[in-house]
Amino acid sequence: MRLNIGNSLAPKEKNVDVNKTVRQVLRDSGIEISSNHQVTIDGTVIGTNDYDKKVKDFAISEGSYIVTVTKL
Repeated sequence: MRLNIGNSLAPKEKNVDVNKTVRQVLRDSGIEISSNHQVTIDGTVIGTNDYDKKVKDFAISEGSYIVTVTKL
């Protein structure tokens, strides 16, 4: 499935294996999640315990966004 993945300033459209976890998809895109990151899926913040859920477990569709934001 093609999703938009990346940081909030420049997400890029990529083919994503929806059977991978959110953490794996971000790692495959070159993003390591740390404690100062917040992850959103289509604008909804997900909790740190959701990072290890499979992408397909969320209500996503073609063109959805998985974006990281650095917390200040």
